[in-house]
Amino acid sequence: MKIHSIRFKNLNSLQGIWSIDLTHKAYVAETLFMISGPTGAGKTTLLDAVCLALYGKTPRLGTISKNTNEIMTRQTGECFAEVGFATSKGSFRSHWSQRRARIKPDGELQQPKHELSDALSNRILQTGIRNVARAIEENTGMDFKQFTRAVLLAQGHFSEFLQASADERAPLLEQITGTELYSRISQTVHKLTSREQRQFAELQRDADGISLLSDEQRQNLLHRLEYIKADVTDSQNDVLKKQHEKQWIENIASLEKEVAHISKDVDQATHNLAREGPTIEKLHQFQRLQPIIGDYKLLQNHRRQQKEEGKQLRLVKLQKQDLQTTLSSTRQAIKEQDIVVTKQKVQKEELQTLLKTVRKADNDIEHVSIQRQEASKQLREKKALLKKLALEAQNRQEALQKCHDHIEEHKSYFSSFAADNSLVEELGTIKTLFFAYEKQANHLSQLDEQLTGLRSELTTITDQLNAQKNKANEGSDAHGHTCDKLKKNQKEIEMLLGGEEISRLLHRQLALSETKQTLSSWLELNDRLVVLNKEVDRIAQHIKSLQSSITKIEQANQQLSEQGDVTHSRLEDLQTLLTHSDQMRVFADYRHKLEPGEPCPLCGSKTHVYSPQNASLVKISDARKRYETCRLEYEAMSKDLSEGKNKHALLLQELKHSFESLTEIKKKYGEREASLHNLERLLETKEEKVFTPQHVGSLFDETAQQIKQITSQLKTLERLEQKASILRKDEEKARKLLSSTDTAIQDLTTLQVKQSALVKQLESDIARLEVEVQSSRKQLTKVTDPYRQDETFGAELIEILEKRFIVYKERQESLQELEKELRRLTLLQQSNHASQQEQRVEREIIKNNFSKLVKTLKDLKEHRQHLFSDKKPEEEEQLLEGKIKTASLSLQNLKQTCKGAEEEDLILQERIRSLNDTLDIRKSTLADAESDFFNQIKSHGFAAEEAFNDALLPEAEFKQLSESIEKLQNQQQQVTTLLRDKQQKLTFLKEKQLSSLSLEQVASEISALTASISLKQQEIGRLSNTLETDEKQALRHQKQINLLKAQESKLEQWMQLHSLIGSNDGKKFRNFAQGITFELLISNANIRLREMSDRYLLIHSSDRPLELNIIDAYQAG
Repeated sequence: MKIHSIRFKNLNSLQGIWSIDLTHKAYVAETLFMISGPTGAGKTTLLDAVCLALYGKTPRLGTISKNTNEIMTRQTGECFAEVGFATSKGSFRSHWSQRRARIKPDGELQQPKHELSDALSNRILQTGIRNVARAIEENTGMDFKQFTRAVLLAQGHFSEFLQASADERAPLLEQITGTELYSRISQTVHKLTSREQRQFAELQRDADGISLLSDEQRQNLLHRLEYIKADVTDSQNDVLKKQHEKQWIENIASLEKEVAHISKDVDQATHNLAREGPTIEKLHQFQRLQPIIGDYKLLQNHRRQQKEEGKQLRLVKLQKQDLQTTLSSTRQAIKEQDIVVTKQKVQKEELQTLLKTVRKADNDIEHVSIQRQEASKQLREKKALLKKLALEAQNRQEALQKCHDHIEEHKSYFSSFAADNSLVEELGTIKTLFFAYEKQANHLSQLDEQLTGLRSELTTITDQLNAQKNKANEGSDAHGHTCDKLKKNQKEIEMLLGGEEISRLLHRQLALSETKQTLSSWLELNDRLVVLNKEVDRIAQHIKSLQSSITKIEQANQQLSEQGDVTHSRLEDLQTLLTHSDQMRVFADYRHKLEPGEPCPLCGSKTHVYSPQNASLVKISDARKRYETCRLEYEAMSKDLSEGKNKHALLLQELKHSFESLTEIKKKYGEREASLHNLERLLETKEEKVFTPQHVGSLFDETAQQIKQITSQLKTLERLEQKASILRKDEEKARKLLSSTDTAIQDLTTLQVKQSALVKQLESDIARLEVEVQSSRKQLTKVTDPYRQDETFGAELIEILEKRFIVYKERQESLQELEKELRRLTLLQQSNHASQQEQRVEREIIKNNFSKLVKTLKDLKEHRQHLFSDKKPEEEEQLLEGKIKTASLSLQNLKQTCKGAEEEDLILQERIRSLNDTLDIRKSTLADAESDFFNQIKSHGFAAEEAFNDALLPEAEFKQLSESIEKLQNQQQQVTTLLRDKQQKLTFLKEKQLSSLSLEQVASEISALTASISLKQQEIGRLSNTLETDEKQALRHQKQINLLKAQESKLEQWMQLHSLIGSNDGKKFRNFAQGITFELLISNANIRLREMSDRYLLIHSSDRPLELNIIDAYQAG
């Protein structure tokens, strides 16, 4: 536990609010500090505030309650104490407070308040005197008594800690040092040793409880087992023989059934194959065509290739025309880009010359700039050094002056307090007298506190006795009043029921509720049927409208389709005309280029059928206009037709949905109508069997009114029953209260008599002790009068005298140190003046050099600005280089594009020539192939190609039919082969003649043998189980003996450990460990004692580790 802060108000002589922050660096830096001050300054009050905030009581006054508060400052109306502390469980803040009525000094004392909160989140954890005390004890691990022994030792209570027994002192040391581990180890060793003892006893019992067979019994069982096993083997051989005969009879019967079934399968397979006769004929006819199918496929391939290559020829010619245009524009672009590249290269050569001069100027500027920066840096360093030396000189001068002042102050002190040396001889005597007086005074204070507490408790007991008597009278009256109310409530219940039982009333309510639910369902279903009927009429009307619209759209779509076919035919004619005209225009361009005697660029001939003079172009502008007009008309018709089809599809879909909706609604109507009839059957009575909405609504209202009346009656009954239950509980409570009150009165009367006797005895002891205290005070006053400067007395005076003696010695040592420091500072100050003078000379030299460098740098920058402005040579050079590179790359790309276009033009020209040659050759080949094919199909009985195509079968269909016929043939062959095999097996089995008995007789013999074997096997199992169990028991017994030996060895180790440190309450190891802790604590305490005085010495007892002896060096003991 560590206290972080103390805060209090109006406690004893400290009026107002006071606070101490123990986390301040002054307290954190020092591990030991002292609270000092004259008598009445509030030293003990500070410690009282800590106890009051944590436990609501103090060592001097005990518990502060509503009846007494001697710690609140006089003439104040409130007080409080608050402590912030931390433990291993977290940080907390405990706040205790008490006030007088209306916070007036003369007001009546109120009940104290106590609360514990989290120091970080300010969340309240506990409130109330008892709850907070328990929480403080849980979080610190100490109650008030332990806290005032271990953490805070009040005046006069230190002897209690020293006089405590070993068992009392060990827990305190354990809590102070946090070494609860040793108690837990001791308890754990005790528990584990007990557990090992129990395990050893259990193993011993288990070993004694295992029983085994004798050797003779085991040998008899083994002979009996061998005899029965041999008998079982003979019987099993007989069973196998009979089973073999049974299997032979069953196989013959099974084969006869299979032969009959397979014969039927053979007949069925033959019938299926005969039914597929036409299909087999069709396959035979297709197989006859196989020799010419290959030629037909080759002919079809020639036709397809001729068509595709004709289309490719037209596309290649269009590509060549576009390529000529691209080639011309690319050649012109190459010439222009070549001029741009040449100009940029000339600019680059001019720039290179200028950049050499600019780069030299930049290098000069950079070199001078570095020199100027270095000079500037040296100048700043010298300035900083001079400033540092001046500051050191000033600081040393101030230190010299302070040193002189301290020396004079020490000399003045020695002249004023020269008499303090005499305290060395008298201080020990004064302390001895003071400790004797303080012990008596504290004892008297404790007796006063006990007397005050006893008187307060006696008053409290008297008040409680009177209160219990008043409470008994009130409880008797309340009990009688409750009994009267209970009787009155029972009469009201009987009047409300009127002789009827509650169960019958509930039954009536349930029946009426069911009737009401049925009537409500009937009304709801009737309304839904009306709505569904209307929905059926609406959907039927909508379907008629849709069917009419669909008919109109189908007629319009048919008309648009016919017009579109006509327009499409006309569009194809115009397309053919335009294609022919485009070809004529290309040929016309070539005709214009013809020169007499020169080869034709198309065919290479020097003889020209057409001459450029009589060549003419066909005008195609009118044909193209007609084509565009026709195309637009066709597109518009196609669009209208597509929209019509979409609309038709949507209307059909909507019609489908309408029919589905109509079907679904009719289905729902039928279901709900059936439900309505079912409800009517439930509601039928002998008088009325016809139901109308008005009649059912009237019945519904009447039923609801009856339910409301019964519900109201039941609620009143429930309220009265609840009231009766409460009254019965109140009567029982009042009766128990009367009994407990009588017991409390008897106990308080006995306690009152005992408390009065204790008060009288304590008053007599206090009077005797007051006389002894006055005598001790007079003797102490006489000894301390020569050293007192004011009215201070007691512990505060002792503290002042000790402090004066210590201060006197410290002053002498401090004076010697100050004289040494004065000599050292004088030498350092002289050295500092010499260094300042040297640094000022060096700074002037560097300053002159810096001015020259600044002027040189300015001239160089002006020359650079005149040459190349602010532009950077590298960027300008890279920019021009990028332009040249881009232009060159563009020129190269254009050349590559031109070269690629020329190569592509040659390829296209060669492609056109190749396609023309291929088409001409294939045309002749195609004519010969068609002639040969027609001759072949006629020789096979086909009049034309169409008849041949009709006889052909698709490959998939041919494969399917072939597989089907093949499957039927395979089935017929398989069942025929299977029938032959089964007949052969049946003949072979009948020839064996294994048995002349029937199947039932053989089975009966097998059952008899099996039953006999089963009985013998059971006997074998019983004997084997007995032997196996005995063997397992023997192994288990040996294993148990081994475990017992291991456990015995383990138990011996635990018993040795238990004899050293084990105990049920943890005292054995705890006292030993805390003896070591106590020895370390005494060692540290002696170090502190020697720092304060050489009179006392604490001695640790080696025989009794937790005992303490105190040696008084001044009084020899």
